[in-house]
Amino acid sequence: MLNLLIIFFGGGLGSVSRYAISLLFITQKSLATLLVNIIGCFLIAIIDSLLKKYNINFFFSSPQTRLLFITGFLGGFTTYSSFLLDFFNHLHANQSMVAVLYIFFSIVLGLGAFLLGLEVAKFF
Repeated sequence: MLNLLIIFFGGGLGSVSRYAISLLFITQKSLATLLVNIIGCFLIAIIDSLLKKYNINFFFSSPQTRLLFITGFLGGFTTYSSFLLDFFNHLHANQSMVAVLYIFFSIVLGLGAFLLGLEVAKFF
């Protein structure tokens, strides 16, 4: 039961953070979703790398802390379901090129952010 509460709390914080970022891009919803996905890829790479590097001697290595930050916060923060909805909305609006570019940049920039996160984690 405690694990569910930890995930619930982390997911709430992640969702509120995602919403706060969307407020910065009121007229550009797809841009907000893209930004959140890139940030999420970057953060999960750093956290996962540090978990593996420091094993049980690092703050994020406890199972509950991992549930809070990775399953909870990043699960609530990243928005791949919204990402796909945005993609299909562009398609339905006859914006095929925007839809294709949106998919392309989401994947390429997400991968780039993930790889950058792996490199940044090496400094800790």
